[in-house]
Amino acid sequence: MRNAADHSLDVLATEAAAIATATRVHVYAVSGSGVMARELELRLSRIGVACWTYADVHDGLVAAAQLSAPDVAIAISYSGETDETLDMLAIARDHGAGTVAITAGPRSRLAKLADHVLVTVAEETTFQDGPLASRHSELAVVEMLYLAVGQRAVRPRRPERRTRTTRTHPR
Repeated sequence: MRNAADHSLDVLATEAAAIATATRVHVYAVSGSGVMARELELRLSRIGVACWTYADVHDGLVAAAQLSAPDVAIAISYSGETDETLDMLAIARDHGAGTVAITAGPRSRLAKLADHVLVTVAEETTFQDGPLASRHSELAVVEMLYLAVGQRAVRPRRPERRTRTTRTHPR
């Protein structure tokens, strides 16, 4: 008998393989989840994945309409009910992109919209200021996804990007 953790690892492996071979990856999120979206973009970009984050719904809708297979669209929403995030992912899905939801709501509208769901689990306490536990759970999923993609990335490494310095402000 398989448990939820086994299923989540299967989803993680499936999505990591799709992201590693995607032409483009878009990450959609607003508000606090936007920070996690940006973190995922930065990490994937470091390993050569063409990745962009959209926190502005208007920019995100236009960009989502440009996606197709084998592109991947990822939406991050703790509640899974954020209308702006739902709208961006729906457009990407309608244009053929593979879709992933990162949410604490496995039965949310976002989870129902996505091809695959990576569920975060967190319980906020009264002893902290702000949604600390939910951000940590989202960051844990971002980190696992990044590591899984990094193990599968087929793009050539570009060491010159790590060693070459560009002066933006001449002295």
